[in-house]
Amino acid sequence: MDTGSRIKLVREHRGLTQQKLGEMLGYGKSSANRIAQYEMGYRSPKANRLKEIAKAMNIREEIFLMPDETPIDLLRILSLIHISEPTR
Repeated sequence: MDTGSRIKLVREHRGLTQQKLGEMLGYGKSSANRIAQYEMGYRSPKANRLKEIAKAMNIREEIFLMPDETPIDLLRILSLIHISEPTR
């Protein structure tokens, strides 16, 4: 699972739209477009932006960087998401 897919997984788990997450990050009018580009793999967020995304969604940045190859790994990621309170 790539970084964009993880952003989407966490965003949807948090109940956020692409627009809302983009606004939380200060993207303005292009909010939804920028987040969509990350999620589809057209753009990759730089390290500092990845930190901001993690902070906005109230998760640890490492969730975006963890290797995963099995369903157990995906469950581990989802369990880490549950550690923090939802961002609604």
